[in-house]
Amino acid sequence: MIYIIFENPQESRGQNKKSILTRIISFFIPRANPDFDNLIGQTRFWLLEFDDEESIPNREIGLAMDGKVLLKMPYKNNYGYWLDNRLTYSDIKNSFTINNISKEFFEEKWNKMN
Repeated sequence: MIYIIFENPQESRGQNKKSILTRIISFFIPRANPDFDNLIGQTRFWLLEFDDEESIPNREIGLAMDGKVLLKMPYKNNYGYWLDNRLTYSDIKNSFTINNISKEFFEEKWNKMN
């Protein structure tokens, strides 16, 4: 397994405002992350777990600036933000500045939310 952390891109933070049309459409279309959609834009750091360099993420954790766990996915009715994007480890590595983290650190954060 590969575990990484990277900072949420500045341009995607705080984009929780939706147009009226988007809100109407969202009402009729099931959301992939009903419990966490409003927190994705507030996420400062992402932790991702991969099987290997060619795989898509298995699990993801969103952290606030202070390191507090905001969300984890998949979890309950929430599929996942990065899981849904179908980006591989290589895609993420080539698009963001990533740092490897330990499995223990990932699991500690994962277990903070039950």
